[in-house]
Amino acid sequence: MPSTLKQKIIAIFRPLWAFGAIGGGAAIIYPFVNVVALSYLEFWPKPIVSVITYSLFIFPVYWLQRKFAFNSKAAHKIALPRYLLTQIIALVLNFGFAALAFNIWQLPHLYGSFLAIILTSIASFVFLKLWVFRE
Repeated sequence: MPSTLKQKIIAIFRPLWAFGAIGGGAAIIYPFVNVVALSYLEFWPKPIVSVITYSLFIFPVYWLQRKFAFNSKAAHKIALPRYLLTQIIALVLNFGFAALAFNIWQLPHLYGSFLAIILTSIASFVFLKLWVFRE
């Protein structure tokens, strides 16, 4: 158990920082990979290409989150299905948060988008920490 306040703060915020850096890095890289995929698969439906591109990120991000954000030793046969289910839950939550932001609260697109992704990311972090990568 960490003994100093500094060590305790690092123990709390390191997973949050790593989670944000990994997810944020993937979010920054995704549009560029997607543009390349869309240019090569120009006759495919764009939403299908985008889903395929997004799915390419699932396993690398899982591995990075498992190793660096949560330093988990949980068995892959348990953690990976939980991670995939968490991704589905996050999509549903994002839909709900976006519906609240845009349809109920009538927020501008930029503010509503930020609110939806922040709330979804918080929920995802909690699921990953307390369930997916729990040992």
